[in-house]
Amino acid sequence: MVLAVALPGGTGLLSTEVPAPFAAPASGGLLLTLLVLHALPLRWRRRMPRLSLAAAQGVLLVWLGCDAAGWTGPGSAQLVLLCWWVELTLVHTVGAYGTRGWPAPVAVAALGAFPLVDGLTGPPVAVWATLTAAFAVPTVSAWAVGLLVGGRRRRLRAAAALDRDRLDRDATAAARAERGRIAAGLRRTARSHAEAVVRAADERRLDLVLAEAKAGLTALRELLDELRGDPAGDDPPPVIAAISALAARRHAAARYTGTRRPLPAAVEVAAYRIADALVTGGTTVTVAYLPGGLTLSGVAEARKVRAMADAAGGTVTETEDGVRVWLPEVFPA
Repeated sequence: MVLAVALPGGTGLLSTEVPAPFAAPASGGLLLTLLVLHALPLRWRRRMPRLSLAAAQGVLLVWLGCDAAGWTGPGSAQLVLLCWWVELTLVHTVGAYGTRGWPAPVAVAALGAFPLVDGLTGPPVAVWATLTAAFAVPTVSAWAVGLLVGGRRRRLRAAAALDRDRLDRDATAAARAERGRIAAGLRRTARSHAEAVVRAADERRLDLVLAEAKAGLTALRELLDELRGDPAGDDPPPVIAAISALAARRHAAARYTGTRRPLPAAVEVAAYRIADALVTGGTTVTVAYLPGGLTLSGVAEARKVRAMADAAGGTVTETEDGVRVWLPEVFPA
């Protein structure tokens, strides 16, 4: 945009013609205003390609009218050629981002030929037609290149959309499988706690009965919460691997370190719930696999994750950047 004003403006200022296009303040100011208005549509050419081209051509028509009336100084229309690359850029954008309308390059060529008609000998109509044909070569070429670029971009977008659809279907299938795996693991956990309650009752160990009963109720609650969810919903399953999908939905990021390995279902659910509290827009949650458990680090208040960490037998440490939660691999009974 700056070049579209500076190139013809600088040429006009350095002109040796008498009088120069910018010799008079009034005509020079009008010409500079027309140069700025002519270049302005470059700013929104991708959002409104056809409207941008129409605006630039409208300014050019006003420019030619002012030149014919003598308001912009003699010979100012000759400067049109120095900023005609603006039209070529807009024609290219129409082909790449607009519709496939062939009148655009022809109209630009026809209007761009007008300033040169007076400087050539011969019938004006024949001269204008010849110049239009010559100008049509670069305009049609720019438009054709734009069509090729736009077609390639549309094909890439269509392929990306197909990939996203396929990934969504695969993710939905994986979510159903993970939900089933988690539910089965929680069932086994609840069953083991129930059996432990029976054994402790037979041994008359009331303290162990109370502990196992609480643990069993916790497992049953997690199981009911998991089974209550819609398996076909869009929410990712509450597993560690789904933390990245959760972060992406909230415009955040998830980073994994260490060697990934399967963990008990209760630990995976606890890790996911804690990550849910850590993930916010623009932040990064780090999941680190360590011997005997894993840590989750992110930006959050310690009180928001302390209760969940305590329920999983973990600990919460406040850091300079947020909190770090340690979860042991063996879920407390």
